[in-house]
Amino acid sequence: MPKPAVFRAIAATVFCCAFYAGGPVHANATAPQAKPPAQPSAGPGAPRPFAVYNGAPPRRIVGRTTIEGGRGGVRIEPVLQGDVVHHEIRLVNTSEEPWQFEDLRMCSGCMLDGLTKSIAPGATGSLRFVVPTDALGGQTVEGTIRALTGAADPRELALDVHFEVREFAALHPYRLWLSGRVGEAIEETAIVVPNRAYPFTITGIRTRKGVWIETALRETEYEGRGAFAIDVRNIRSKAGPYQDVLFVQTDHPERPELKIRIEGRIESATE
Repeated sequence: MPKPAVFRAIAATVFCCAFYAGGPVHANATAPQAKPPAQPSAGPGAPRPFAVYNGAPPRRIVGRTTIEGGRGGVRIEPVLQGDVVHHEIRLVNTSEEPWQFEDLRMCSGCMLDGLTKSIAPGATGSLRFVVPTDALGGQTVEGTIRALTGAADPRELALDVHFEVREFAALHPYRLWLSGRVGEAIEETAIVVPNRAYPFTITGIRTRKGVWIETALRETEYEGRGAFAIDVRNIRSKAGPYQDVLFVQTDHPERPELKIRIEGRIESATE
């Protein structure tokens, strides 16, 4: 028999890092601990010491839909920009053949979080997906999740997903690129425009690492509306890529924190 096709799912990569220090503490230990060796001083272009901030936990919107026969729709109530949608689709195999899913294709914006790869006749499996909405304010998540079942009827699993994301703030842009050569002044600006339904003030900016960037906040206008400008300046003095996140602090209880992603691409001065 031919080998089953490899599952394919389009998923955004979520980057995160954690740093730990120290070791186990033994209550009965009496011997003095040796001092750690002295660390060499950081040279030019070396990162500054930093602590990682991963942001406030996002609000999770959890739901479940049951679909029989391999075809149906998933309707989710409107969510607010910054929410993370976690949804489970319970799949009931009403056919007389087992479902062996192949060639899975997620709809735009949806990331696969789990799948029952084989469902026997009369049995129930599940497909789980996650949708981060930081960059989707004012948009509609709409599309069809598809997969071949390996059965005669239905030949294809088709699950329609639809929900709206209310805009908390317009972000121009959501992902800020700092690109240039070593020694150049590299600075870009993100504009945050509060939605009229959610007026707020930015009270501060935190970074995930803040090793290679400096930020400055100022008030401005955007298309005749009050807005905030966040100037981001590269301070990396050697070639290489980096990533960071701005956690924009607000005084609005519905969304006390917004995210703006930073992508640094610094090339050698001689390239």
